[in-house]
Amino acid sequence: MTATAPREQGAELLPLLREVGFPPTSAGEHDESAPDVDRKAAVLALAERLTGIRDTESLLQDGT
Repeated sequence: MTATAPREQGAELLPLLREVGFPPTSAGEHDESAPDVDRKAAVLALAERLTGIRDTESLLQDGT
């Protein structure tokens, strides 16, 4: 396994951030002209995509 440079990691995350509703620009900055997004829902969706673990109500209530 090789380490990925931070800039390369950011490039890989930008499409995921857009997919879940966060509006980063191509430079990774927040797009002030983008519509508002439910940040909690977007964070949960991003965590699901990064980990591959589906967020369910019981997981959130009972998880440790």
